[in-house]
Amino acid sequence: MSAAIADELDALFAAPVRVTVGGRQVAVRGVWLGELAEFLRIYADKPAEGTPDDAPEVAAWAARILSVLSRLSGEDETWVAGLPEAQLDALFGAMWQANRVLFEPRAGVRHGPRGAREHISWATAAAVLIEAGHRPEDIARYSLAQVEQYMAAHARLAADRRVEALSIARAAQADGKGFRQFLRSLELARARLGR
Repeated sequence: MSAAIADELDALFAAPVRVTVGGRQVAVRGVWLGELAEFLRIYADKPAEGTPDDAPEVAAWAARILSVLSRLSGEDETWVAGLPEAQLDALFGAMWQANRVLFEPRAGVRHGPRGAREHISWATAAAVLIEAGHRPEDIARYSLAQVEQYMAAHARLAADRRVEALSIARAAQADGKGFRQFLRSLELARARLGR
């Protein structure tokens, strides 16, 4: 259970995936929601399987991927490009792990946050967060895992409010004694929460 809590906190605070390459520890972060369009375009432009490694489109695509990897790791692009193949593979592995929210095995690209009752888009998720008080400029820098965590938390809070409203509506229909008992239980529960 503590590992699940740690994973949830890592996602909530956008903890990077750390890997040692090129003689240093590198922290690779997740793609921010504001970068998602660029990331998806690069993914969509991937050359077809079987395209020769020396084809110009493969080299151009690899350069775009290296640029993203450089940004996500905070490392100089020239340094990243100069890593030996095995270490570059390790850095790529960290990038995919940091962005596992976006890709799932055999599912292809995700079009919105996981865990929503309905399939909603990333844009709708951003709108829900804005409606809940998040600033657009902050949301643009949320990792996709953070968007999912905030969406899940807001959904739980909304469900709690609906249950509370229903309980209050039902209590309002109670007789005087039943209503007073309900009110006392709410006051005690609120007192336990502190100030």
